[in-house]
Amino acid sequence: MSQRTLTAHVPPALAKQLDALAHRLHRPIDWIVKAALEQYLAPTSPEQSRLELTLEKLVEVEEPHTEPEDDDRRWADATT
Repeated sequence: MSQRTLTAHVPPALAKQLDALAHRLHRPIDWIVKAALEQYLAPTSPEQSRLELTLEKLVEVEEPHTEPEDDDRRWADATT
C-alpha cells in the first residue's frame, strides 16, 4: 500500500496530549493520527454531515429559492 507523509503544525499542548495518548495505548503517533483522520473523514461523521449541509447552503446562495423551514433547522442544528 502506498503512503504519503503529511506535516502538521499543532499547538504544544495538543502535541503533548498526543504523546501521552500514544504512550498509554502503546501505539505510534502516526497510528493515532491515522485513526483520528479516518473517524473525522468518515461519511457518517458529524463533521462530514456539517460540511455537506454547509455546501448545500452555499449552492442555495448562488441559486436562491425557497427552502422548507425544516431543512434550515437541520442545517442550523448540524453546525452547532
